Amino acid sequence: VLICDSFRTYKILKILEFYFKANIYLYYLPSYTSYKLQPYNIRVFIPLKLAY
Repeated sequence: VLICDSFRTYKILKILEFYFKANIYLYYLPSYTSYKLQPYNIRVFIPLKLAY
């Protein structure tokens, strides 16, 4: 699963085909809501970055 904002580059057909073939699922956040993921940056993603 890949979580991304609604930026139009993520919706280009070639990119979408690549994700589909790689079995990657996209989840688009609605506009102006990415700030809600800020707590995950501190609690979840930083420990993952340190582990890998």
